[in-house]
Amino acid sequence: MPELELRHLRVVCTVVDAGSLSRAAAQLGVSQPALTAQLQRIERQLGGRLFERTREGMTPTELGDFLVSGARVVLADMSHLMAGVAERVKPRAAGGPVLVAGSAGPLAPMFAARLRSALDLPQVGTEVESGSRTLFRLVQSGRVDFAIVEAWRDLPYRIPEAVRARLLVVEPSFVALPEEHPLGALDVVPLARLAEEDWAVVPPTESGEQLALQRACAQAGFTPRIRHHTTESSSARELVRSGVVTLAHPASRQGDGVTVRPLAGSPLLVDLLLTWRPDGPMAGHADVAFRCAAEAYLGLVGRSESFQRWWDEHPEAHAELDAAVRGPS
Repeated sequence: MPELELRHLRVVCTVVDAGSLSRAAAQLGVSQPALTAQLQRIERQLGGRLFERTREGMTPTELGDFLVSGARVVLADMSHLMAGVAERVKPRAAGGPVLVAGSAGPLAPMFAARLRSALDLPQVGTEVESGSRTLFRLVQSGRVDFAIVEAWRDLPYRIPEAVRARLLVVEPSFVALPEEHPLGALDVVPLARLAEEDWAVVPPTESGEQLALQRACAQAGFTPRIRHHTTESSSARELVRSGVVTLAHPASRQGDGVTVRPLAGSPLLVDLLLTWRPDGPMAGHADVAFRCAAEAYLGLVGRSESFQRWWDEHPEAHAELDAAVRGPS
């Protein structure tokens, strides 16, 4: 299986854009014979010709067109990636806006709005990222002041030494079913009853969701049939409407072809942590931030009758949150 370096992809794209070896060589700062030799090495590595010489110059073959179309995507993605890296390693400007981070969903912006109001700040920005490791790193590097991190309770996770974390709530994962699914008539759904279903989950590189699901299903006596991967909520809803099941946030919107139900016994739990640096510029406001996060989370609970019922039945899961909202007695 040939493995091309990024510089090889850039060379091929430059030749296509320039239309001739002489112009491409000038743009790349090499001699024309050297460029010809490099193209021949790339073609030998791939096992096929990338260009035909014509009166008009260098014309891509079918293989050349295929390679260039994919190369442009790869190079654009790499450019975007490196821009993100540069942004993250760049020192944060002193006196800049307060920044909070969290996973996709309404909680992070709701938290930001409450924090801005509580501390009378001119603005609070938000960063949406996937995965606990990425969020921990944003806090550790000082790129954000606070982050709400989701960590699967049954999977090991490590909080970096430079980061402080406080448990906000232990959150259950519910299941999203097609609206007409027979199990939707139940108040709670036994995980074992989903053994014959096709599943959609977050890709394994994004979070621990897939591993957590596989472990829970193994304890229930089956291996989940994971057929789809998606990180986008509208895609997940469309998959559910087509007959697939997926894990869902307990406050997820129902209707429009989707039913959301608790899993019996709450076999999949997430620790929701508020994190910050103890030496960060906002560390002195950590208690206020925790209360703001708690109030924001309470705003989600009432959006779902099933979640409200689960919440009322499991006070142990949100004792810290309740204490923060009540304030000093």
